[in-house]
Amino acid sequence: MGLKALFLVASVLVASTLSVAGVELLNPHDVLNKTRRDMNEFDQRMKGYKAEQQKKEKEAEAKRKQEEAERQKREQAEKALQEAQRKREAADQQKREKEAKAQQEGQKNRDAAAKPVKGAPPSSATPTPPQPSTEVSEPSSPTSQP
Repeated sequence: MGLKALFLVASVLVASTLSVAGVELLNPHDVLNKTRRDMNEFDQRMKGYKAEQQKKEKEAEAKRKQEEAERQKREQAEKALQEAQRKREAADQQKREKEAKAQQEGQKNRDAAAKPVKGAPPSSATPTPPQPSTEVSEPSSPTSQP
């Protein structure tokens, strides 16, 4: 029996030591506190990620708005340039039409000056009086001579 008693006492000692060590390893308060700390850290990281994401979204939105404003500004400048070009072309067209009309009027005036009106002396020609002839007139036909 001595051996059985010794074995029994050794088993009880080993079992009690292991249970005490197990309790120390699995202290529920420590586990709960560690979990709470981990969750707080996780929440802080998530807040940081969320803030960073919102910042990126705001920057992207600001960039998009700036690009849109620049695009509209370019379009307005282009429209103004096209309008100015259109006005220049219209002014040039009117100038050409006026010049063509003036040329036509000038041509009409030259044509009118070149054609004398029936019954009226030409306006540009001054009448010259006939000069008396001092020469002897010759007969106009050879048959009239003797």
